[in-house]
Amino acid sequence: MKNCIGIILFVLIGIISSCSSYYTFEDFTSKQSNFPKRSVESFELGYSIVVPNSWRLMEKQHQGKVLIETFADRPNSSGSFSFLSIAKFKGNSNDLDKEIENLQKSQKLPDGLEHVALEKTKHLKYKSYYRHVKSDKENPEKADLITFMLKANEDSTFFTIMICAPQGDELLNDMNMLMNCAKQFAIK
Repeated sequence: MKNCIGIILFVLIGIISSCSSYYTFEDFTSKQSNFPKRSVESFELGYSIVVPNSWRLMEKQHQGKVLIETFADRPNSSGSFSFLSIAKFKGNSNDLDKEIENLQKSQKLPDGLEHVALEKTKHLKYKSYYRHVKSDKENPEKADLITFMLKANEDSTFFTIMICAPQGDELLNDMNMLMNCAKQFAIK
């Protein structure tokens, strides 16, 4: 099976741009963000989450066994924007630890991205892992991406929650906001 996280990263990274970053996962989770938000629920994928109030469902994709919903606002003056994307896909295992191990063995990061971290996390209310990648110095599209992976209710089925923000002056604030959104994720 093609690596779903890699596919999602590759498809979505091309739309982000700005400058460089040295922030960690801990930096992005270090504070609560107060922002106007609203709750959204996907009956098709079986989840609920909060998103910034002005954000809308920008895209729904069905790629074989992968269903993806992406929320975003309009691009800023430089054409870059932050987004939050939820994917649900059928894996090769029923166990999250084994699925992460399988993905690590089969996954090659797309050119222009560098690996920062892959670890278990307690940021979500479910057992999950996060993977942090960012644009490398050769990549003109500068962004930080964090993807959470967790087990869905169905056998061998998993969710990913990808948050992405362009690197620049607002990166820390944008990622804090998106981390707060991800923390509200609930399986229905």
